[in-house]
Amino acid sequence: MIYFLHKRSTCEPGAVPPRRILAPSQGPVNRSRRRKHGCEPARQGGAMNKDAINIRRAAEADVGAIVALNDQLFQEDSGTRDPLVNHAWAREHGAAYFGGMLERASYICLVAEAQGAVIGYLAGHTRDANDYRPAITAELESICVAPAWRSRGAGEQLVRAFLSWAQERGAAFVTVTAYAANERALAFYARAGFTPHTVTLGLRLP
Repeated sequence: MIYFLHKRSTCEPGAVPPRRILAPSQGPVNRSRRRKHGCEPARQGGAMNKDAINIRRAAEADVGAIVALNDQLFQEDSGTRDPLVNHAWAREHGAAYFGGMLERASYICLVAEAQGAVIGYLAGHTRDANDYRPAITAELESICVAPAWRSRGAGEQLVRAFLSWAQERGAAFVTVTAYAANERALAFYARAGFTPHTVTLGLRLP
């Protein structure tokens, strides 16, 4: 598993869509749908684009959709790369976990909404400075966009909103993890400005 570090400003105009940490890549950004401030829905001719994507903080009513997306992520990513992971985790524990995030100031869960439905989510948190690392840091835990909406900018907007939130909380850098075999995810994060920081090596015992 590879770790990444991000130090760049989250709302930089040039930033590219980061994809789910283990999710399919978002591809090139459609400039016609870019938000003025990263989270604003795009408009065309004064009217709302039918494909406009809105980024907002998750509410309790969104937890079911978030769990479904997280379960899809488990099946697509660790489900094909890590047999030791509990691939039923989202179905068994997701509702309690993501529901609990809504009540914690150091955690955030964002959703991407389009055509009246949740089509993506991102979960992350910040860590306070401590004796070992005297700086506030943030971690992008997971991100997933529904297949029909991938490569349309939702992932980019989710990550930009998360990085902006992390900056507002004083984070000095942000980390995210991806399986070394998930080349599409690695490329997605690289386009977003993440660079290799720590490499975790593994050995399967007989």
